[in-house]
Amino acid sequence: MTAQVSGDEQTILALDLLRENLREGIRKGLLEAAEKVITTAKEGYVPVRYGWLRASGYTEPLEDQEQSIVVELGFGKEGPSRDYALFVHERPARHEVGQDKFLEIPAFEAGDLILDELKAAVQESTGLK
Repeated sequence: MTAQVSGDEQTILALDLLRENLREGIRKGLLEAAEKVITTAKEGYVPVRYGWLRASGYTEPLEDQEQSIVVELGFGKEGPSRDYALFVHERPARHEVGQDKFLEIPAFEAGDLILDELKAAVQESTGLK
């Protein structure tokens, strides 16, 4: 992004635009990283008996606050499926397919992926390299 500004009013407008583009890039990068974590969890970690738990994976951008941007990811968003997802995630057990800690493990392993997604999305939204 290249911008030439002169005067206080134009400077403020240019900075406001940059701020909004930056927030949009962060929001997009976090959501894309969360979707990749959920996909990794579904493909290699979630225990599968009937497929309901795996099908309940979700990502959702939450309402932005002034100082934060939050994306929620998980399995079993609400109701009985949420309780079941928590039970299976936290209970060490032997599964024919998958394992416990099916979200925690891929989330911790995704540190570099999250940073890469954020960097790419911010560069795209702001034009900064």
